[in-house]
Amino acid sequence: MLSLADYLKPYDHVIWDWNGTLLQDLDHAVTTVNSLLKKRNLPLLNENSYKEKFHFPIRSYYNLLGFNLENESFEDLCEEFVDLFMRGVFDCPLVPGAREILEIVKKSKKVQSILSASDQTSLDRMITHFSLKPQLDYVFGIADKYAASKVYRGLELIKVSNIEPQKTVLVGDTDHDLEVAKALGVHAILVSHGHQNAEKLRKLHHTVVDVGL
Repeated sequence: MLSLADYLKPYDHVIWDWNGTLLQDLDHAVTTVNSLLKKRNLPLLNENSYKEKFHFPIRSYYNLLGFNLENESFEDLCEEFVDLFMRGVFDCPLVPGAREILEIVKKSKKVQSILSASDQTSLDRMITHFSLKPQLDYVFGIADKYAASKVYRGLELIKVSNIEPQKTVLVGDTDHDLEVAKALGVHAILVSHGHQNAEKLRKLHHTVVDVGL
Protein backbone atom coordinates (compact mmCIF):
# COMPACT_ATOMS: atom_id res chain seq x y z
CA MET A 1 0.00 0.00 0.00
CA LEU A 2 1.33 3.42 -0.95
CA SER A 3 2.22 5.89 1.77
CA LEU A 4 1.39 9.56 1.51
CA ALA A 5 5.06 10.25 0.81
CA ASP A 6 4.78 7.99 -2.25
CA TYR A 7 1.79 9.96 -3.53
CA LEU A 8 3.74 13.23 -3.22
CA LYS A 9 6.73 12.16 -5.32
CA PRO A 10 5.48 13.43 -8.72
CA TYR A 11 4.95 17.01 -7.55
CA ASP A 12 7.22 20.04 -7.22
CA HIS A 13 4.99 21.98 -4.80
CA VAL A 14 3.14 20.43 -1.84
CA ILE A 15 0.43 22.58 -0.25
CA TRP A 16 -0.76 21.37 3.15
CA ASP A 17 -3.99 22.18 4.88
CA TRP A 18 -3.31 22.76 8.59
CA ASN A 19 -6.19 21.93 10.95
CA GLY A 20 -6.94 18.23 10.92
CA THR A 21 -4.33 17.46 8.27
CA LEU A 22 -1.08 18.27 10.10
CA LEU A 23 -2.49 19.42 13.44
CA GLN A 24 -4.35 16.76 15.41
CA ASP A 25 -7.04 19.10 16.72
CA LEU A 26 -10.24 17.13 16.11
CA ASP A 27 -10.96 16.48 19.80
CA HIS A 28 -10.20 20.08 20.68
CA ALA A 29 -12.49 21.36 17.91
CA VAL A 30 -15.34 19.16 19.19
CA THR A 31 -14.78 20.40 22.75
CA THR A 32 -14.68 24.01 21.59
CA VAL A 33 -17.86 23.92 19.52
CA ASN A 34 -19.62 22.02 22.30
CA SER A 35 -18.78 24.87 24.68
CA LEU A 36 -20.60 27.26 22.35
CA LEU A 37 -23.52 24.85 21.92
CA LYS A 38 -23.87 24.22 25.66
CA LYS A 39 -23.90 27.95 26.35
CA ARG A 40 -26.93 28.23 24.06
CA ASN A 41 -28.68 25.03 25.24
CA LEU A 42 -28.20 23.36 21.87
CA PRO A 43 -27.54 19.62 21.28
CA LEU A 44 -23.91 18.63 21.76
CA LEU A 45 -21.72 16.72 19.33
CA ASN A 46 -19.54 13.65 19.66
CA GLU A 47 -16.64 12.91 17.32
CA ASN A 48 -18.79 10.96 14.86
CA SER A 49 -21.57 13.53 14.64
CA TYR A 50 -19.03 16.33 14.34
CA LYS A 51 -17.25 14.64 11.43
CA GLU A 52 -20.59 14.00 9.76
CA LYS A 53 -21.82 17.59 10.10
CA PHE A 54 -18.68 19.69 9.71
CA HIS A 55 -18.51 21.46 6.36
CA PHE A 56 -17.88 24.73 4.60
CA PRO A 57 -19.13 27.37 4.34
CA ILE A 58 -18.95 27.77 8.11
CA ARG A 59 -22.15 29.87 8.19
CA SER A 60 -24.05 26.89 6.77
CA TYR A 61 -22.38 24.56 9.29
CA TYR A 62 -23.38 26.81 12.19
CA ASN A 63 -26.95 26.92 10.90
CA LEU A 64 -27.00 23.12 10.76
CA LEU A 65 -25.88 22.94 14.40
CA GLY A 66 -28.77 25.15 15.45
CA PHE A 67 -27.10 28.51 16.06
CA ASN A 68 -29.61 31.29 15.41
CA LEU A 69 -27.72 33.67 13.17
CA GLU A 70 -30.69 35.97 12.96
CA ASN A 71 -30.44 36.70 16.67
CA GLU A 72 -26.65 36.79 16.98
CA SER A 73 -23.85 37.92 14.72
CA PHE A 74 -22.07 35.29 12.65
CA GLU A 75 -18.89 37.34 12.97
CA ASP A 76 -19.18 37.45 16.77
CA LEU A 77 -19.76 33.68 16.86
CA CYS A 78 -16.63 33.09 14.76
CA GLU A 79 -14.62 35.37 17.01
CA GLU A 80 -15.88 33.51 20.08
CA PHE A 81 -14.98 30.13 18.60
CA VAL A 82 -11.48 31.18 17.49
CA ASP A 83 -10.65 32.89 20.76
CA LEU A 84 -11.73 29.82 22.76
CA PHE A 85 -10.02 27.44 20.33
CA MET A 86 -6.73 29.31 20.50
CA ARG A 87 -6.67 29.11 24.31
CA GLY A 88 -6.24 25.33 24.16
CA VAL A 89 -4.76 24.64 20.74
CA PHE A 90 -1.16 24.57 21.96
CA ASP A 91 -1.98 21.43 23.95
CA CYS A 92 -2.85 19.64 20.69
CA PRO A 93 -0.16 17.46 19.11
CA LEU A 94 0.80 17.23 15.49
CA VAL A 95 -0.67 14.28 13.62
CA PRO A 96 1.64 11.25 14.13
CA GLY A 97 4.21 11.29 11.34
CA ALA A 98 3.51 14.89 10.32
CA ARG A 99 6.87 16.29 11.34
CA GLU A 100 8.65 13.41 9.62
CA ILE A 101 6.88 13.82 6.29
CA LEU A 102 7.42 17.57 6.33
CA GLU A 103 11.13 16.83 6.71
CA ILE A 104 11.03 14.26 3.88
CA VAL A 105 9.41 16.78 1.54
CA LYS A 106 11.88 19.48 2.58
CA LYS A 107 14.86 17.21 1.91
CA SER A 108 13.45 16.32 -1.52
CA LYS A 109 13.89 20.00 -2.50
CA LYS A 110 10.18 20.49 -3.20
CA VAL A 111 8.49 23.77 -2.38
CA GLN A 112 6.30 23.26 0.68
CA SER A 113 3.47 25.49 1.87
CA ILE A 114 0.54 25.68 4.25
CA LEU A 115 -2.81 27.07 3.08
CA SER A 116 -5.31 27.42 5.92
CA ALA A 117 -8.73 28.91 6.67
CA SER A 118 -7.28 30.04 9.99
CA ASP A 119 -6.60 33.75 10.28
CA GLN A 120 -2.99 34.63 9.49
CA THR A 121 -2.13 35.81 13.01
CA SER A 122 -3.41 32.62 14.67
CA LEU A 123 -1.81 30.44 12.01
CA ASP A 124 1.58 32.12 12.43
CA ARG A 125 1.37 31.59 16.20
CA MET A 126 0.69 27.88 15.73
CA ILE A 127 3.44 27.35 13.15
CA THR A 128 5.92 29.14 15.42
CA HIS A 129 4.82 27.10 18.44
CA PHE A 130 5.49 23.83 16.62
CA SER A 131 8.81 25.11 15.21
CA LEU A 132 7.81 24.34 11.63
CA LYS A 133 9.03 27.48 9.89
CA PRO A 134 12.31 25.88 8.71
CA GLN A 135 10.34 23.21 6.80
CA LEU A 136 8.02 25.67 5.04
CA ASP A 137 8.49 28.06 2.14
CA TYR A 138 5.11 29.79 2.50
CA VAL A 139 2.43 30.00 5.22
CA PHE A 140 -0.85 31.43 3.96
CA GLY A 141 -3.85 32.01 6.22
CA ILE A 142 -6.80 34.33 5.66
CA ALA A 143 -7.28 37.90 6.80
CA ASP A 144 -9.93 37.40 9.49
CA LYS A 145 -11.47 34.84 11.86
CA TYR A 146 -14.50 33.99 9.72
CA ALA A 147 -13.09 30.80 8.11
CA ALA A 148 -14.03 31.87 4.59
CA SER A 149 -12.94 30.13 1.42
CA LYS A 150 -9.20 29.69 0.95
CA VAL A 151 -9.42 30.06 -2.83
CA TYR A 152 -8.29 33.69 -3.06
CA ARG A 153 -5.27 33.01 -0.84
CA GLY A 154 -4.53 29.87 -2.77
CA LEU A 155 -4.42 31.81 -6.02
CA GLU A 156 -1.96 34.22 -4.42
CA LEU A 157 0.13 31.28 -3.23
CA ILE A 158 0.24 29.69 -6.68
CA LYS A 159 1.38 33.00 -8.12
CA VAL A 160 4.19 33.65 -5.64
CA SER A 161 5.42 30.04 -5.75
CA ASN A 162 5.95 30.35 -9.52
CA ILE A 163 5.27 26.63 -9.93
CA GLU A 164 2.76 25.35 -12.47
CA PRO A 165 -0.55 24.15 -11.01
CA GLN A 166 -0.14 20.79 -12.75
CA LYS A 167 3.04 20.24 -10.73
CA THR A 168 1.29 21.19 -7.48
CA VAL A 169 -0.75 19.08 -5.06
CA LEU A 170 -2.96 20.15 -2.15
CA VAL A 171 -3.26 17.76 0.80
CA GLY A 172 -6.31 18.27 3.00
CA ASP A 173 -8.98 16.60 5.11
CA THR A 174 -12.27 18.12 3.90
CA ASP A 175 -14.47 18.56 0.87
CA HIS A 176 -13.51 22.25 0.91
CA ASP A 177 -9.88 21.30 0.32
CA LEU A 178 -11.01 19.41 -2.77
CA GLU A 179 -13.04 22.42 -3.92
CA VAL A 180 -10.03 24.68 -3.40
CA ALA A 181 -7.75 22.33 -5.34
CA LYS A 182 -10.18 22.30 -8.27
CA ALA A 183 -10.47 26.09 -8.20
CA LEU A 184 -6.68 26.42 -8.24
CA GLY A 185 -6.26 23.83 -10.98
CA VAL A 186 -3.98 21.68 -8.81
CA HIS A 187 -4.08 18.01 -7.83
CA ALA A 188 -5.63 16.90 -4.54
CA ILE A 189 -4.98 14.22 -1.96
CA LEU A 190 -7.41 13.84 0.93
CA VAL A 191 -6.58 12.29 4.30
CA SER A 192 -9.14 10.49 6.44
CA HIS A 193 -7.84 11.30 9.93
CA GLY A 194 -9.21 14.85 10.07
CA HIS A 195 -12.48 16.74 10.38
CA GLN A 196 -14.70 14.79 7.96
CA ASN A 197 -15.42 11.08 7.80
CA ALA A 198 -13.65 8.87 5.29
CA GLU A 199 -16.86 7.57 3.70
CA LYS A 200 -17.89 11.08 2.71
CA LEU A 201 -14.47 11.87 1.29
CA ARG A 202 -14.25 8.65 -0.74
CA LYS A 203 -17.54 9.48 -2.43
CA LEU A 204 -16.05 12.75 -3.60
CA HIS A 205 -12.49 11.89 -4.57
CA HIS A 206 -10.43 8.98 -5.84
CA THR A 207 -7.36 9.57 -3.67
CA VAL A 208 -8.10 9.31 0.05
CA VAL A 209 -5.15 8.19 2.19
CA ASP A 210 -6.18 6.46 5.41
CA VAL A 211 -2.97 4.81 6.55
CA GLY A 212 -1.62 7.83 8.39
CA LEU A 213 1.17 10.11 7.29
